[in-house]
Amino acid sequence: MLTETDAELLRRFAREQLEAAFAEVVRRHVGLVYSVALRQVGGDSHLAEDVN
Repeated sequence: MLTETDAELLRRFAREQLEAAFAEVVRRHVGLVYSVALRQVGGDSHLAEDVN
């Protein structure tokens, strides 16, 4: 699963309801989501955690 692209993983999740595939996409991008959330809430880490 680690060698699959995000698109492949999302297709597997949609087609097979494979939770592990979706979890891998989330794991890959959680840092980016947190960083964007942190900027959007003006650096408030508590709010960014809520968004994340």
